[in-house]
Amino acid sequence: MASRGWSSLGRPVRVGLLAFAGVALTLLALGVGYVAHLVRSFDTPEFKRSLLDRASASAGTRIDARKVDISLLQGVTLEGVTIANPPPFTGSLVTAEAFVLRYSLWSLLSGRLELAKLAVEKPVLNLAMDARGAFNYEKLGGSAPASSTPSTSALPIELVISKLSLKGARIVMRDPKAALLKVEGADLSSSVRLAGASIAGEGSLRIAVVNLADSLFVRGVSAPMKASNGALALAPVRATLAGGDVRGDATVQLQNGFHFTTRLTVSGAKLQKMLEEAKAAQTASGTVMADATVEGSGGVTTLKGKGQIQVKGCKVSHAPLMTLLATALRVPELAHPEFDECRTTFTLGGGRLVTPSISLKGPALQVTGHGVTNLESLSIDYDLTLALGQALLKRVPAQELRAAFKDRGDGFSTLDFKVTGTTSAPQSDLAMRLGKGAAESGLKKLLHGKIF
Repeated sequence: MASRGWSSLGRPVRVGLLAFAGVALTLLALGVGYVAHLVRSFDTPEFKRSLLDRASASAGTRIDARKVDISLLQGVTLEGVTIANPPPFTGSLVTAEAFVLRYSLWSLLSGRLELAKLAVEKPVLNLAMDARGAFNYEKLGGSAPASSTPSTSALPIELVISKLSLKGARIVMRDPKAALLKVEGADLSSSVRLAGASIAGEGSLRIAVVNLADSLFVRGVSAPMKASNGALALAPVRATLAGGDVRGDATVQLQNGFHFTTRLTVSGAKLQKMLEEAKAAQTASGTVMADATVEGSGGVTTLKGKGQIQVKGCKVSHAPLMTLLATALRVPELAHPEFDECRTTFTLGGGRLVTPSISLKGPALQVTGHGVTNLESLSIDYDLTLALGQALLKRVPAQELRAAFKDRGDGFSTLDFKVTGTTSAPQSDLAMRLGKGAAESGLKKLLHGKIF
């Protein structure tokens, strides 16, 4: 029946069907061949070079990779990645061992682009700031044209990154003079959704070490992370500092310029360990309790904040200020005093650390006062009062030096003095004040002898 049905068709019809089938098979073969050629063309050095060239043109700086693997249906893998600093900065902005991008083409049918994985292995991010406070990453993409209206740019489709991760990241932030911040061993795992001009995401962050200006080392940082409206929030933050606990939260604003705000509380930190890690010349011991709120957008001149620091059971030795006092008064014990409590409050602003209240109090020695430290030059200007108990005052060998102190009425005698210079090389007018006191005492004795 089938052969008869086929034979019953007119010759023109049979010829037409055969011709259509032939054309269809030919087009299919051509299509398969073209796709195969297209896929093979992805694997050519010319295509890979052109891909990096286009990425470089979009970023406004040179992007290179030692190895490029491209799969039409899966994604892209780059090894040995280097992103150069945009002019006028030199060197590299980012290096990474690997960059892995995995996507789903089928998600485009539902009006969104889904990235199954976006991972960066052992990236190194070098954030540099010029003399005007502009960061190198702000130069990416070339100079934006001036506009009186805010940008409303947004992705035309929804972007979903199911797994965004960084492993073993290192971040260095520098101003024109020195490194302000170093982050070692950062691991990030999160998911991100970008729809229109809004971005949202959540995940977790872990950091092995946060190094603040080679002076303060916070370790074992961990925090849940949430991204929304161009800001990254970390809360609650947990970490350790010199054997003590750190708790707090932080917010980093990435849109319309970099800006951060952090609130931290420290308890149980060991002062001696903190100074050893900072390789400080002076030595001291005690237990540190502190709380602070600090915000800024880059260098030390942008920092604003306030806080207080308290050290219980603090013992000091080899501190420049105390050595200066011991030398001027000729009392060696002053070079390594023991205080029951050391306390100070501070504010930050305009590149200055202002300490409106300094209080070092012990059973035989007290130092109180206030002052300012310039964070750029490290110059200092402090007005202080030295108070000695009667037993310690008697250790001052010269009566003329003891005469410079005034009885406070509570068992202590005081002497006001100023400290200037720098944090590493303080200078004081203490000797001048002692000399003035001695001269006045001598003059009084002379006058007393002549009158009586």
